[in-house]
Amino acid sequence: MLTVWTSSEAADWEKTTLHVNGSRVEHWPGVGHYLHEEQPQRTEQLIRKWADTM
Repeated sequence: MLTVWTSSEAADWEKTTLHVNGSRVEHWPGVGHYLHEEQPQRTEQLIRKWADTM
């Protein structure tokens, strides 16, 4: 599982709930709901790096 949160509290909480190896939680402050549109290169890099670990 790969998730991105704009809220540090939500990211910290989700980190405690993931029990699947390879799961990753990112905290991106200042990004809105459409992070893939707001930061396309960063989103692509994150997904590629995460997928490469699978």
